[in-house]
Amino acid sequence: MNWSLILCLAGFLVIGTSEIFENEPFPSNEEDEIDTNVHKESFLAGGANSLDEPHVFDQDEDSVEESTLVENLAGEYNDEVHENIVGERFSEGAMSDSDLIVNNRIPHGTLVPYHYDLYIRPNILTTPPFYANGTVRVYFECLLETNVLHLNVFHKLMTVDKNTIIFMLSPDNTVIAPVPELFSITSRPEMDMQSYQTKRHFMKGAKYIFQAEYRTTMGKQGEDGFYWDSYVDNKGVTKYIAATQLESVDARKLFPCMDEVDMKATFDIFVQIQANKHTALSNMPPARNVLLPSGWTEVQFKRTPLMSTYLVCIIVGEFIRKPVNTPPTMKTAINLYAVETQQYRLEFMARFAVAQLQKWYDDTTGYPYREPKLDHVALPNKGGAMENWGIITYGEELLCMDNETTSIVGLFNGVTIVSHELAHMWYGNLLTCKWWDDLWIQEGFATHYNYNPTEVLGWDWMLTQQSDQRRGIQNFMIKDQKNTTDPVRKTILTPQNSESAFTSSTYNKGGALIRMIQGILSRPVMNSAYSKYLKKYAYTNVVTKNLTDALDEEAKLSGITYPDKKPLKFQVILDSWLNIPGYPLLECTRQTNQVEIRVTPSLYLHPRKQTPISINRTEHQVVDNFSYSWEIPMRLVTNLSRPIDWDGVPSHWIMTGQTGLTISSSPTQWFILNPRQHFYYRVLYDAVNRNLLVGQLLADYKKILPETRSQLIDDNFDLARNGYLLVTDAMEFTKYLSTELVYNPWEATLRHAHFIQPFFKKDLSYAKFMEYFSSKLEKVLDELRYEFPEQETVLTTFLRKDAISSACAFANQKCLLYSRDQFKKYLASPNINTINANALPTVLCQGIFDGTSNDWEVIWNQYNKRKVVNVKDERNAYLFGLTCTSNPALVDRFFNDLVMNKTFRSRDVSQATLYLAANERGAQKLFDYLDKSWEDKSVIIPKTSTITAITNSWYTNDQLNRLKVFILNRKNLSNNEKQQLIQAVLQVELNRDFYAKNSAPLDKWLKDNVKPKSRSTIEYMRKGVDESAGTKLKNMQRRVFSVGGAVHNYWNLLQESYYAEKIGRIYRE
Repeated sequence: MNWSLILCLAGFLVIGTSEIFENEPFPSNEEDEIDTNVHKESFLAGGANSLDEPHVFDQDEDSVEESTLVENLAGEYNDEVHENIVGERFSEGAMSDSDLIVNNRIPHGTLVPYHYDLYIRPNILTTPPFYANGTVRVYFECLLETNVLHLNVFHKLMTVDKNTIIFMLSPDNTVIAPVPELFSITSRPEMDMQSYQTKRHFMKGAKYIFQAEYRTTMGKQGEDGFYWDSYVDNKGVTKYIAATQLESVDARKLFPCMDEVDMKATFDIFVQIQANKHTALSNMPPARNVLLPSGWTEVQFKRTPLMSTYLVCIIVGEFIRKPVNTPPTMKTAINLYAVETQQYRLEFMARFAVAQLQKWYDDTTGYPYREPKLDHVALPNKGGAMENWGIITYGEELLCMDNETTSIVGLFNGVTIVSHELAHMWYGNLLTCKWWDDLWIQEGFATHYNYNPTEVLGWDWMLTQQSDQRRGIQNFMIKDQKNTTDPVRKTILTPQNSESAFTSSTYNKGGALIRMIQGILSRPVMNSAYSKYLKKYAYTNVVTKNLTDALDEEAKLSGITYPDKKPLKFQVILDSWLNIPGYPLLECTRQTNQVEIRVTPSLYLHPRKQTPISINRTEHQVVDNFSYSWEIPMRLVTNLSRPIDWDGVPSHWIMTGQTGLTISSSPTQWFILNPRQHFYYRVLYDAVNRNLLVGQLLADYKKILPETRSQLIDDNFDLARNGYLLVTDAMEFTKYLSTELVYNPWEATLRHAHFIQPFFKKDLSYAKFMEYFSSKLEKVLDELRYEFPEQETVLTTFLRKDAISSACAFANQKCLLYSRDQFKKYLASPNINTINANALPTVLCQGIFDGTSNDWEVIWNQYNKRKVVNVKDERNAYLFGLTCTSNPALVDRFFNDLVMNKTFRSRDVSQATLYLAANERGAQKLFDYLDKSWEDKSVIIPKTSTITAITNSWYTNDQLNRLKVFILNRKNLSNNEKQQLIQAVLQVELNRDFYAKNSAPLDKWLKDNVKPKSRSTIEYMRKGVDESAGTKLKNMQRRVFSVGGAVHNYWNLLQESYYAEKIGRIYRE
């Protein structure tokens, strides 16, 4: 049969590199004649068990025994170049049609793995590059006769020793079948695949073992797969760590396997280490240690649960273990691990977080964690975290923290990420998506559960999910209103394309949709549905329909329906939100005793001039006049609603295809359509309802719940910035803020206030703008004070931190005096952390702006001392402070060191660039540099994000033209770069139009709403500025304005505009 012709006609012709073993010696076909001596050079051949019996360990044994196996001689592999042979040389035993490889995926339906034995020895005793020697046994069952086994192998790093390949029957096989002999090997590097053809077919129902030895090159730190990491110990010695990061398809870099997310198996893992130097960690606890003659120790781990290959984890290094006290009802051992330099910083997570959060999941899911242990391991240079089953890995900054150096931002990120990774023990590990296009049912759940479990720590999770600047709803809505966004559910064709599933929409919007499900069903009903869902599909792979069926069933049992009593159809509800990028805008118009609610005919875009994007999830091409439609739940509350009504089921729906609906409403009552922002859209209320809502805020703001107060501020400012309203309409919602002591409304206000602040800095009303927010923040700080007590809610700490930063940005005199006093204390002992970590960025920035070049040198030296330490909050505070200087020579020095890659660690470059972009001179230097060096491959700073950061506050025609010329001069831009730069142009155009439309109205509004002070603003002069800057400040000082009969010196506020603009830019980013 001419397979080349058939493959070509089918469109699947794959020309690989093949070896035919017609003359190679093979074991007999009879199972009892298998000669295991062919592996006498490998400790990996048998472990503590022979080939004739499955691996079952004595679970109580933790002894060190002398291994009866001969150890592998590292590095003895056959590296001969494979002969180029095409598929038609498969002369004996033809492939079946099901073996045709589609989209680079292992064929399904023929051979299915159910267990792996993985033996590996990573050698990290010298210096990089590092290698690991291993042997793998793949246990698989034949579902359909074939004579080809396909395994994923990452050829660039891994070599499989062909001379060690053996097929055999599995000990648990019950079907009479011959043992196939290897006939040929075909390598397909472009597919990360190696195919093994046998002389005889695998028989349906029979179970087999594939065994081979291999060698793999470990990746560098920061790379995925099996990689090495490093750190400097307390004696100044560089130490190395071996670790894994296998999601999504990098298990093939660790061992040959069927690296498909839905091909779950159990794993017995054996790791060889130098026990006097290293600790080995894996998914399960050690079953026993075997001492080998050479002095190496083989750590044999207990069998894993049924899981996907990407969840396998192996770590080798010098770690300190910190056991966690757990409640008596919890049967799982919890341990934290870190290297010696960080061990003392594990205390917070050990005492207050990991066990408490895990118990919340045990109680809430109704399906307690069932594995014997769960480790949390801090790795020095890892980014983010990874939910390996039984052993979660983190970047050190997420697990290691202390009161001295960790701000509330670091604490919050650490706790929410721990909570996120714990969620994956259920949503991702116990239940796993069938393919990566349904990744959202793992990451959406986990992102929602960033927040929900933190209620055990006393945190208000509904508020934190709304306001989180990393994964929160309001933050992501800013990104999701641009035509560069993507849908939650993507089309993923190949394993190599799986990384494109891991975008922020999958996480953040996915989490918002889980919140929306709660808003539809209520929390008790939702939890009941999820508990049944977990129990029904435990240890399997799922698709979205499995989830929606569970939700439908629970809604039916609970009597929750559409308003017309028809049953809810969650697949219909969710499909539109999952498949359509962006979200709608609801426009409400009051007419006598009713309200007309209209849905925008396309998604809400900000800026409005953007072209809508196609829903085509494979190409994402831009098209005009695309029709969008969602199933939109609404919950109507008014000033007469009871507190329980704010969390009730939806009272109204706009169904797919509908353009709106009309509901009854009293003309004297305010109404809200999306209380507590359970649902994912913006609402534009008419002037009458806005005025009623503002009146309620001024009369008794607590009548409107804080999530909704924040939403009203956020929506109205966003709509004003986008041209739907005047900015004064949004400013009305800030009048009550002097008494607001909840973080969320302030977070939304400050985010928008700092964004629009630079547009008005040349207006005479700018001083009043500054005074308006300064006075309101002063009242908040009078209540909260400037000290940070240890025992308070996380949102209160966030509010105090941002209030201090913004009050100084708005030139509040009390705040400035506080900052200067703190900076003096800091200078007295800069080697000691005397300033609270939450106030440190503001104190350093103010001190550097006021101070001398010697002060700058102190901060510079401190950064250089601390940059080797994995305390991100602290490093960022010093970088931020350094870029607050107004000394041109110091700005230039910072810039030169940055672009020439002299001083900064690679992990700090992006943040340092962002901070420098907020410095007026720094922004100019960066813009000019990128204009000249865009195509230079040696550029290390982020390019498009830097241009975006610089131009976000541009609003004049001259600036717009400059940006357009910059883009015209660019050659060979990638599609992503083009999109980002087009977005920058649209934003500057929108800023220009916003200023033109709002300058005069805002001037009048400020005159009407900012009361003149009874005394002059405190005057002061900055130190450490050059002569030209001093001249400018003197010129500013002469500008005295008369307001309401009282003479006020506003030069101080004008002088503060630089610092205020800088804080504002950073806050916007």
